[in-house]
Amino acid sequence: MTLPPDTVGIFEMGEINGALRMIGSSASYRVQLADEIDPQRTNIAIPNTHQKVLAYGTEFPYVRNAAAQAAGALELARLSQPVIFVRLGPN
Repeated sequence: MTLPPDTVGIFEMGEINGALRMIGSSASYRVQLADEIDPQRTNIAIPNTHQKVLAYGTEFPYVRNAAAQAAGALELARLSQPVIFVRLGPN
């Protein structure tokens, strides 16, 4: 998957309500894997896709802090569906 050059990199990834989310330095994305788009794999050429959902990323302190607080709060709540965040870079 190729991201726009201004994204710089992905710093946070997590699943929220069954959707994979990526937070980059300048934007946040929703990712759909090919298996999610076509579970029966009737068209093997379908690529993984991403869609920008927010034009803000980890370069904005409030986005970085909100992601960290949400992950901590949800982990403490021990919901029936766990939320997984993976730190991939600095910040």
